Amino acid sequence: MKSFLLSAGFALSLAVLTVAFGWLAAPSLGFAFGLALRNRHSAPWLAAAGAMAGWASLLVLAASRGPAVDLARQLGSVMQLPWLLVVLSTLIFPALLAWSAARVAQVAAARVQEPVRP
Repeated sequence: MKSFLLSAGFALSLAVLTVAFGWLAAPSLGFAFGLALRNRHSAPWLAAAGAMAGWASLLVLAASRGPAVDLARQLGSVMQLPWLLVVLSTLIFPALLAWSAARVAQVAAARVQEPVRP
């Protein structure tokens, strides 16, 4: 239950920050999440799941306001890809950004905590 709440909180925060600051919110929030949960091995995966959920909610919101499927179809035809793959890549992008930033933060935090050897 705690993992679900962490991921849901990440999703909500990312959705709000993405509206305010754009796509850079995903790696920025992922890095902060990784630092905050540096001792939790599942933190990068929770960040990735939250990122996908956060951007999925933004896609659903955009689709409710306009012809998002038509846009995905047109973009898919320009890229010579199925439109569903275009939508899926839109969700994978923030997940990869958040996962990698959270993982980098964990590794960096672990290196800082290591004792200095002469």
